[in-house]
Amino acid sequence: MKNYYQLLEIQRTATPQDIKRAYRKLSLQYHPDKNQGQPYFNDLFIQIKEAYEVLSDDIRRKNYDAALDILIRQPHQKEEEFVQPVIDFFYINTNTFKIGDVIEFRWKTHFADTVEIRPFGKVPSEGIKKFRITHAADFIMVELVALNTISRRYAMSSIQINNTSEKQRRPEMTADDQHHYESLNQQFPGVDIRHFQRERLLSIYGRISARDYIGRVLSILFFGYCIAKIGNVHQRTDSMLFMITFGLLFTGLIINTIKRLHDTGQSAQKAVLLFIPVVNIFFILTLCYQKGDAKINRFGVIPNRYQNK
Repeated sequence: MKNYYQLLEIQRTATPQDIKRAYRKLSLQYHPDKNQGQPYFNDLFIQIKEAYEVLSDDIRRKNYDAALDILIRQPHQKEEEFVQPVIDFFYINTNTFKIGDVIEFRWKTHFADTVEIRPFGKVPSEGIKKFRITHAADFIMVELVALNTISRRYAMSSIQINNTSEKQRRPEMTADDQHHYESLNQQFPGVDIRHFQRERLLSIYGRISARDYIGRVLSILFFGYCIAKIGNVHQRTDSMLFMITFGLLFTGLIINTIKRLHDTGQSAQKAVLLFIPVVNIFFILTLCYQKGDAKINRFGVIPNRYQNK
């Protein structure tokens, strides 16, 4: 572990002014331009700059002093075992957003081998990155977590950004459902509020019951049968109009299948089974008889509870 005080040729009791004066003096003395770019002076200049950055920051100096004290008292203990991660800064270029906006994050950490911006994922120890907001609730609590896996210590900084998108009125909920929704939003940051609004026929958000799904599937099949009959009579089944019509009916089947999957707590990606002949028949029949979640889940409230609110 480097002794930054020795590098700057100062005492541990040095004031911020003393640290600044020492850095100015040594940085001029050992600047690479004044020493023909010799590697030794280049390395020394970098170490002096690093020492100044740590000791000139109150929080980082405090953490460094604590680590130095432990090392002095227990010289056999490895430095990594007591390292405390430090967040130098964490900025977001806005505190509000709309769905589809791109938000820029800037951050810098020290002494951390795992850094994560929640809910977006792992990132380097420092940098600039942009994320697009594709769905969110009324707000997102963004957290920068810097973890040292050896010392098992971490530092955290959080910023709340608010959703200013045009909002539709949230359906009324019981006290239990409201509590469950809030806990879901903490467990899965960014739970889409659109799942908790009144279900709409042409929307993929929300849930539908098995009874509604059966009714809609039968309606789609009935319309498809009628259109096929009309096409056979007029011998126009290969026309562009009929192809578009069947495409729209199949799209409606996909939309309602996704909402039925939501009701059972399954991923919407399983709807791709509709494109597989024969398999799609058994898939639809399974969804017709499968029971949905008996309580609110991350895809919305119990079907039909808040219709016409």
